[in-house]
Amino acid sequence: MPSYPLIDKGEGLICTHDLLEVLRADIDSAYQALEAERESQYLRRCVVRAIFSFIEAVVECLKVELRSTVRLGYYPENALTLKDRETLGSLTIFGRSSGKFLPLDQNIKRTFKLAAKVWALQFRLSTDGEDYRDFIAAKSARNSLTHPRTFYDVQVTDLDMHCHTIAGMWMQTEFNRLFKARVESLMQALSDPDRKHLLLGTALSEPDSHPLHRESMLAQTLPTRACPASGTSYAVSPLLTFARKPWTYGRFIQNREYLQDDSDFDSLVGEIKDALAAATSQDVRFQLEPSNGKYGRDDLLLRRLQCRRASWSIRLCSKLLDKFFNGRMGIRAQYYLSPYHGRAMNARLLSALRPRLLALAREAVPLGDQVMIELSLAAASAKTWICEKNMAGNKIIRASDLALVEDEIQNDWLDLARAVKDGAAPLGQFQLYSAAYNGVQAPIADQFEVKGGWISRDDRCEYVTPAKYDRDCQVFMFGFT
Repeated sequence: MPSYPLIDKGEGLICTHDLLEVLRADIDSAYQALEAERESQYLRRCVVRAIFSFIEAVVECLKVELRSTVRLGYYPENALTLKDRETLGSLTIFGRSSGKFLPLDQNIKRTFKLAAKVWALQFRLSTDGEDYRDFIAAKSARNSLTHPRTFYDVQVTDLDMHCHTIAGMWMQTEFNRLFKARVESLMQALSDPDRKHLLLGTALSEPDSHPLHRESMLAQTLPTRACPASGTSYAVSPLLTFARKPWTYGRFIQNREYLQDDSDFDSLVGEIKDALAAATSQDVRFQLEPSNGKYGRDDLLLRRLQCRRASWSIRLCSKLLDKFFNGRMGIRAQYYLSPYHGRAMNARLLSALRPRLLALAREAVPLGDQVMIELSLAAASAKTWICEKNMAGNKIIRASDLALVEDEIQNDWLDLARAVKDGAAPLGQFQLYSAAYNGVQAPIADQFEVKGGWISRDDRCEYVTPAKYDRDCQVFMFGFT
C-alpha cells in the first residue's frame, strides 16, 4: 500500500524533488545490476520499468507546478481552455480528479506545451528528431511489456534497450531545457542579489563549484573540456558510467604534438569556424546527393522516397583537420567519451558552422532547393567528418587493408580491433571488420566534410539508412563506421 506523508513532522504532500531523485536512483540501481548480468531479461525489464516510472513522474511533477501557478493566481484560471483543464486535471489538492486519460506521448506534448503557455516561455518540445522516434519505439515496447499477450511481448532486445535509454535521455534533456527556460524567465524580474541566489539554488551558475551540480535534477552532457587523455568515463545511461582507457599515440605518430593538446572542444570549433569563414569558392565543393541522380542498391527506400542530401567538401589546413579527426580534443575523441556526448558536440559544431555552410551552398547553387538544403543540414543525422579521399582522389583510409595498424591511436578501440583480428567478429561482417581496423588509424586529411541528413522529396522528412541508424554508437565503439 502507498505510504502517506507525516504532516506533523514537516513532510510535504507530494515532495516532487524527492520523487524524481528516488526514481533516478532506481534507474541507477537497475543499470548497475544489469551491467553484472547483461543478458538477463528480468534485469532488462527492471530498467524499462525504472525509466518509464521516471518519465511519467516528470510529467506529473510539471503538472503539480502548473496547478500551483494557477492556484496562486500567477495565471488566470479562466484563461485555461477545456483542453488545458483535461490535461491538468483538478486544481484542488485533495480529492482531485487526475484529468482525462491521455496516451503518454500526448500527455507529454500537452503538458510541455501548457507549461510554455502558463509560464510564458519561448519553448517548443523537440519531437522531430531521432531521439523522439526512439522514445515512441520504446513506449510501444513498454506497452507490450506491461500488457503482454505472448511470450515475445516480455522479451527486451538490444535494440529495445537502445531505444529505452535514448527515451530516458530525451525526456531529461527536454525537462532540462524547460527548467532552464523557466529559471531564466524568473530571473528577469529579480534584483541582482536575488538572481544570484536563484542561480545557485538551481545549480545553473558556477556548475563546477556548486554542490548541487553533481546531483542536479537533470542529467547533464559531459563538459566540453572533458578529455580522454588520462582515462575517463562514458555514459551508457544518464546515470551509469564506466571507465575507458586513456587516449594515447603509438610510435607512428611523430612531429604531431598538437594532437595531445588538452584545450576544450569549443576552442577547436572556433578554429574551424574561422577557417571556414576564410575559405573561398575554389576551396569548396558543394553538391546535392546523389549527384548523378543514381541511387545505390544497398537501400531501396532511398530511391523510392527520392531522398536527397546536402554535402560540402572544403579544403582546410591539414594540421587543423588532423586535430579535428585525430586529436584528443577532436570529434572522434568526443565520441570516445560517449555516443551521446559525441552527438551533442557534432551538433554544436554544425550549429556554429551553419550560417557559413548555407551561404556557401547559395553561392554554389543559387537556384538550388534552399529549403531542402536547410532541412538536410538541420537533420539529426547530419555529420561532420573528414573526406576519406584527398584532393588527388586517393583514399587516405584504406578499408580493404588486411594489416592492423597498432602504432597510431592506442585506446579501447585498439583492443577491440585486436579482438576482431583474432576472430571475434562473425564471418561475413566486413563492415565491423573495416570499422575496427580503420578506427585506430590517424590519417591526415586535406578536406573537411559535412553531410546533411537524407530528406524525402514529397513530405520533406528525414530518412536514416539502416546502416547509419546507430552511427553514434559505431563511432563510440570503433572510432569509425
